Amino acid sequence: GRMTKFIHKMKEGDIIGIRGPYGNGFPMEKMEGSNLILVAGGLGMAPLRSVLWYAIDTGKYENVWLLYGTKAYEDILFRDEIIHLLKHGDAMNCSVKLAYEVESPSCIYLERGFSDRVCKGVVTDLFRGEEFDVNNTYALICGPPVMYKFVIRELLDRKLSPGRIYMTLERRMRCGIGKCGHCIVGTSTSIKYVCKDGPVFTYWDALSTRGLI
Repeated sequence: GRMTKFIHKMKEGDIIGIRGPYGNGFPMEKMEGSNLILVAGGLGMAPLRSVLWYAIDTGKYENVWLLYGTKAYEDILFRDEIIHLLKHGDAMNCSVKLAYEVESPSCIYLERGFSDRVCKGVVTDLFRGEEFDVNNTYALICGPPVMYKFVIRELLDRKLSPGRIYMTLERRMRCGIGKCGHCIVGTSTSIKYVCKDGPVFTYWDALSTRGLI
């Protein structure tokens, strides 16, 4: 967008102002003692990274899974961190699995080294072989719109409660303070501002708010 293009034209020493953060966040205290499944697609890794490292650093959560789908090796966000966790995550109570769409020598090399954790495919392929206690697990999702449909279906098929599925929908936000109206969803009886009421919602919220996802 225009803001991104402007930032790319900036030079070292230029001044930039930052507002925020706005809205809510993931209920980390509520989820303490539970398993966390973080499902990220593409740029969706950015909002989930802070959750991932908070969970690892505090040790307040039972088990942590990161299921990350990316288009290509070059598109992996925080690539050094992801590869480090692939190698050493078990020691930190964190299991990382990676799916890629476009083959490259680097992806093939990773798949050979971690055949049980790296595969060609989409992020839902990473659920294969994973078992978790649905009564003690929360899922946190961020990625492109089409991903939500299939990931949520996978979680519901495993009997995870809609109230234990959290989604972050920053992609809908514009002004961030509820003035522009671009992020309004729902109907006259269930209107929500993604920037003020979210951007984190449960799947229950999505079921009762038309157009949320």
